[in-house]
Amino acid sequence: MTPDRAERIADYIRAELASVVLREMRDPRVSMLSITDTQVSRDFAVADVYVASVAATDEAARQQLVSVLNNAAGFLRSAVAKRQGWRKTPKLRFHYDDLPERGARLGALIDQAVRADKGNERARMGRRRRGRDVNGVVVLDKPKGMSSNDAVQRVKRLYSARKVGHTGSLDPLATGVLPLCLGDATKFSQYLLTSDKTYVATLRLGVSTDSGDADGQVLEQRDVGEMPREQIEAALDDFRGDIEQVPSMFSAVKHQGKPLYKLARQGIEIEREARPVTIYRNEIVDFAEDRLTIEVHCSKGTYVRTIAHDLGEQLGCGAHVVALRRTTAGPYREDDLVTFDDMSRMAELGRLDELLQPVATAVGQWPTVELAGAPAFYLKQGQPVLVPHAPTEGWVRLYEQENNDGRFIGVGEILGDGRVAPRRLIV
Repeated sequence: MTPDRAERIADYIRAELASVVLREMRDPRVSMLSITDTQVSRDFAVADVYVASVAATDEAARQQLVSVLNNAAGFLRSAVAKRQGWRKTPKLRFHYDDLPERGARLGALIDQAVRADKGNERARMGRRRRGRDVNGVVVLDKPKGMSSNDAVQRVKRLYSARKVGHTGSLDPLATGVLPLCLGDATKFSQYLLTSDKTYVATLRLGVSTDSGDADGQVLEQRDVGEMPREQIEAALDDFRGDIEQVPSMFSAVKHQGKPLYKLARQGIEIEREARPVTIYRNEIVDFAEDRLTIEVHCSKGTYVRTIAHDLGEQLGCGAHVVALRRTTAGPYREDDLVTFDDMSRMAELGRLDELLQPVATAVGQWPTVELAGAPAFYLKQGQPVLVPHAPTEGWVRLYEQENNDGRFIGVGEILGDGRVAPRRLIV
């Protein structure tokens, strides 16, 4: 058997054992187990499995743990064979991993391999890939009239960045908070996509458009009359809390892989299902004549244009959005905003990167878990670990302590048994 095949099989065994031990072995002595390494002999006869546990605090506990696993080796071997569909499976031999020596050596080898791989990748891709490795978040004050994709491309050019992505588009009509993720930050953009947002919207009462905003075609005009503020307040009650919202045909919601707005531009209208959204706050900021300004704090997937349309219909006069500004997106606020003028000025000074927020700010609203030593090592190998004083549920930011300084290494989730499981890492 070639070394590459032996390594592949060892990876399969390690992954399957981790699952089998966690789900099918009921012995509490293996509840905190981490499988740190697996080595398969060239003749495929034996697989040496190295384990560790934060619960095994002395030599007696370690020997007992290894004994339990070796006594269950036949069962574990059969389970691995069944899961992989193998007719022949190596005999399993369990050993306790001596972390201070073995862990440090493995960590050094992994780091060395990663650095070498990155160097080789740069050498291979240097001619084909453009841009530089730059990591962080630009919280752009998107100007009116610019699409979110145009904003991404402009920032990409300004930073000469290899990778830039936005975290939820803003319509060309809208301005305000548009977080753009660069480099490693793009790995966490999905969490900003699902974050809460806040908008300040100005509505024109008495005019309905097909898109729900000023960029659409006027469908109907009705007299607003002397509408009392109290009538609007009462109507807004139906647009607070958990509500059902039917997306506009001019939204980015996809139907059979195609955005609705593209179908709308072709004159095609389809039936849309109502979607649940949460409106945490929906308050009047200003009201004069036919102009109504509201502030809306809402969950992901909420369309303020739809609120404007539905509110207008409920008031009996119609309405559409004439101005929209996003004031928060997840952890980011207007105080974090930078403009294209700011970027151009800092670029001339050679200080453009100073406008970047750290990658960790993309999940800045989550609690922090700090790791060092054995837990940090095993977590970076993909193993859930027990961390004292960690939160009891939810998602967390992960920091590794190095030389009295914390380095952000990704995000994790608290499992039902209290362990911290890695979900997205940059190591």
